[in-house]
Amino acid sequence: QIAFAWDGGNGNFDIYVQERATGALTRLTNHPAPDLSPAWSPDGREIAFAMSGSIWKIRLGEDVAYELTAHATYDSDPVWSPDGQWIVSGSEDGTVIIWNATNGQETLSLKGHAGLVTSVAFSPDGATLASGSGDKTIKLWRDCRIVHSFDDHKGAFHTTAHTARTHAPHTRALTENRLA
Repeated sequence: QIAFAWDGGNGNFDIYVQERATGALTRLTNHPAPDLSPAWSPDGREIAFAMSGSIWKIRLGEDVAYELTAHATYDSDPVWSPDGQWIVSGSEDGTVIIWNATNGQETLSLKGHAGLVTSVAFSPDGATLASGSGDKTIKLWRDCRIVHSFDDHKGAFHTTAHTARTHAPHTRALTENRLA
């Protein structure tokens, strides 16, 4: 299956899932506001997405999406931690926010960008988080600290992805010291 945001030709984006084998297309959301940036949960049972500045999630086979975040700033581009316990999003205030995936409680806010955080991505082992921002930087986070910053790019970032190769041989989970 693949999940994607599509406007269906009407100009309003909703979240769809398409079956690879059959091509069957299922519309998961139908809101007047654009639903964007779908992200699968690691177990493939839920999809988190951004709508109207909040992070939402919907369980496959259900008709109702649940708002996880009601935050003072605009949150976007959710990503699940590899263990499925956390959803991380970027925020317009330059923070990377870690949310409890079950109840939507803001668990931790990582400060380090000077502009809208447009993209976040976990390393496969969950130990490192990458964030891209309108401030023209990419930050790598480990143990809730910036461990590297790629600076001086000519433009803003929209999407980041993390390599499958681990950056350190013995890393702990990103949130182990703060959330466990």
